[in-house]
Order: sequence, then structure tokens, then C-alpha cells
Amino acid sequence: MSISLLTKQYSRHAFWLSLVSLAIVFMWLLRCSTLAGPGLINDSIAYIGGARSILSGTGYSQIWLASSLQPITHYPPLFSLTLVFLGIFGMDPFLGARAINILLFGLNIVLMGILGSFTFRVQWAGVLLALLFAMNTAMFRVHSYAISEPLFLFLCLICFLLLNSYLERRNLILVVCMGLVTGLAILDRYVGVALFGTLAIVIMLLENSWSARLTGLGAYVLAVIPLPLVWLVYNARRGEAMTNRGLGWHPVTGENLLLGVQNLSQWILPVGEVPFLNTLSIALLILLGILLLWGMFTQVPHLLVKGYSALKVHALLLTAAIFLFVYLLLVLFSITVFDPATKLQDRILVPVYLCMLFLFIALGHHLWQSKKTSSRLNVIIISTLMIGSWVQNLYQTIGLMQQDGQGYASRRIQESPVIRFIENMPDDISIYTDSPTAIYSATQRPSFAVPMELENGSSQPYYAEINQQVREGSAILVLFETVRYTDPVSEANYHYLTAGTELVVKFGSQRAFLGGD
Repeated sequence: MSISLLTKQYSRHAFWLSLVSLAIVFMWLLRCSTLAGPGLINDSIAYIGGARSILSGTGYSQIWLASSLQPITHYPPLFSLTLVFLGIFGMDPFLGARAINILLFGLNIVLMGILGSFTFRVQWAGVLLALLFAMNTAMFRVHSYAISEPLFLFLCLICFLLLNSYLERRNLILVVCMGLVTGLAILDRYVGVALFGTLAIVIMLLENSWSARLTGLGAYVLAVIPLPLVWLVYNARRGEAMTNRGLGWHPVTGENLLLGVQNLSQWILPVGEVPFLNTLSIALLILLGILLLWGMFTQVPHLLVKGYSALKVHALLLTAAIFLFVYLLLVLFSITVFDPATKLQDRILVPVYLCMLFLFIALGHHLWQSKKTSSRLNVIIISTLMIGSWVQNLYQTIGLMQQDGQGYASRRIQESPVIRFIENMPDDISIYTDSPTAIYSATQRPSFAVPMELENGSSQPYYAEINQQVREGSAILVLFETVRYTDPVSEANYHYLTAGTELVVKFGSQRAFLGGD
């Protein structure tokens, strides 16, 4: 066996050993950081509750609400079905969510490494990309919550891998597989439609003839449609809105856009609330954004002139760039037309972060290859700042996560005197609350939702009925966010609900009312 062949074989083994080792180490870190269980938010309760409802034989329903077993349409079912699969073997969906997202973290690290080696044609770049993905706090935190984003990232990366294989082998079976996985991504998050649009565009760009374009696109579209269509028809047959989202016009607020910019800048350079460093991180975001746009607008036309073969070499980078913009546009469109409550938080932006990782590595690689001293110096300075801040931020984050659970899994909720009070109530006592998900997360008891933003005229009879039940002792009123009820509408509703009742437990902003005059 020749020396070059031995070297190549050793390099391949070292590459796989590095990826697997990274995955195991960071899976272990994530496990040690979530000993209290996965982080819980409203969406988490929907997925966990939906899975428990399926396992109990009542379908994909809002088991955390006492009003009725209303079907869940706002949240697509794939993540809950994954938890159901684990539940069949005796694992509760709460613990199953932690287990599956720890596993997905390891798989996503390995997939990032594989895609990095394919994209940059060198294995060390794949290991670097996997390491950056693993050590980024936003990615680490997202995998620590019981939410669907880790599975969505996994399905996106699988699609990118199938796309790369298709471009190498030209086998339509790979396009069909890519379409099926895209359909699963839509069943995990409705915004998976962005992945569908991206890959359709890429197929049109990277095929070298119109017959191949139409054949590939047709096979892809036909493979994508069935699974989401079954879900939409299923919802329609139950008499529900297909996705529980009504049309409207509510443009993205400046506050929400600013939140998105701050999260993007903190992702690049996580420096907290220090004004000077915060300004530096935003400046770095702008600089890198300009460099990326410059690279795209100068390189893509150049590649188009060179033709199909040049585009194929940069297929994954092109896909990442298109997906970044299509995903962002779709999220902003969704907020404007369908769901104004969506905030541009890290969990919403993680697909953007994933694409930016690919593009940043490509930008650094391009500047380094120029062999200019100034370019290489800039790469070293920016990389040192970013990686140093990422390591420090991850270290601090792991320490905080080990001290307490996240969201509803925190001791503030799980060990609250208000929660203890609810647990001691008889089963026939009705519970009215501004946060049914918080109560279900700690007690697994359903409750009635009390919206605090209803206009006074229409809400008075409803609130009067609740108030009467509480004063008679047949119901309790539990409010978790009393500090927020300072605007005229919610403040008035708070007084309607609590008038004449007795405050029996108070803990921070949490209040429990029972009985009265």
C-alpha cells in the first residue's frame, strides 16, 4: 500500500473520529446541563401534551385545557409523533423530548462536519464547522428545550446532504427522498415551506438542461406534497382551520426587528449588555453582512457566466445563501400576514445562524486564499474575537443551566407555593388561569384559559361568572403575570376577576385566589 493511500486512509479515520468525539462530548455536556429536564415554553407544552394525548387515545389534542379536547392545528405533528414513538416503549414525552434533542444535537454536529467537508473539499473545514456549530450558545440552548427546532435543523441538513448526493450521482430516487424529507420538515414546522422553495430554486439552477430541470423539479414536488396534504386534509375534515392561522395585516414592528438584529449581533459576538461591546457586535454584524452581500453579488454572476459546472462546485454554499434569504422573507411574511405574536428570537433564527456558519467559513476561506497579509490578519482578529466570546458564553451558559431548569422547568414554577396549592386542590375544583401551560408543566392538570386582553364591554359577563365560581369555592383563580397587567384593559379585567375574592397564596408575580365574601 502506497504512502499517499495510507495518509488518505489515516486522514479519513481521523476525520470521523474527530466528528464522533465532538458529538459525544457535546451530547454529554448537554445532558449534564439539563438534569432538571428540557427547557419548557408554551410550544413545549403543546408538543408534550399532544404526544400524551395521542398515547392516551384522545388524539392530537390540547390536553392541557379543561374546556374541551380541542384538536391541535397550530403546531404541526411530527415532533409530537416522535415523542409518541418513544412513549410506546415506556418513556414519558417530557423525558423523551430531552433524549431526542440530545441525540439530535450529536447527529447535527456530525452532519455539519460531513457537509463542511463536502462544501470546502477539505476535511479540516468540516471539523471546524462542526466545532463552531457545537460550541455556539444559541445552538446549544435550542437543543436543550423541548421544541421542534432541533428536528427541523436535522431534516434541513439531511436535505442538503441528499442534494449534494443527487448532484454527484444524478439519481432521481435521491430527489424523491429529498422531497419526502422536505415534507417531513413542513410537518415539523410550517416554515419548512422555505426549505421547499429553496430546493426547488436550486434544482432549477443546477440542472444543465430544461428536460432535466422539469424532471427533477416534478419528482421533487410530487414527493413533497403528500405528507403535508394529508395533514391539511385531516385538519379540514375535523372542521378546523388548516393551520389555525387567520389572515390579517400586522406589519413587523420596529421593536421586533430590533430584537432580531440584537440576537443576530449577539450570536456573532455574545457580549451581553455592555454598551461599547454591544455596539461592537452590531458593527461586526453589519461588516460581515456587507462582506457576505458583496461576495454573493460579485461571485454569483461570475459563476453564472462560467456556467453549470462552476455552480455545481459551489452548490451547498449557494443553497445556504438562498435558504437564508427565503427563510427570513417567509418568517417576516408570516408575522405580517398570519402570526404577529412570533418574535425574532434565537429559536426562530437558528436556521439563519446555520446558513451564516457556512457562509462565514466560506468568506474566511476566500480571504485566506487571497494570501494578502491584511486579509489574513482580519480573518485572525475576527475569528479570535468570535471564538473567544463563544467559548466564554457557552461556559457561562452551561453553569447557569446546571443551577436551574429553563422556562417552566425552573424552580420558580416547579417549586412555587402557588403550584403546591394547586396540587392540594381536589380534582373537581376548576382552575382558571392566565397560563394553562405553566400549570400543566408542573401538575399535569388541565385548566381554563383566561385571556386578560379582552375589551371590557364584551368580557364583563365572562369575568363575572369566573369571579362568582371563585367566591363560591367551586373554582380557583391563578394568575402568573400580575406585574404585566398595568394597561387600562388588563388592569380593569384583573379587578373584575378578583373583586371580593380572597388572595390565599402570593409568590413573586404569582397569585392564587379562592373564596371570599
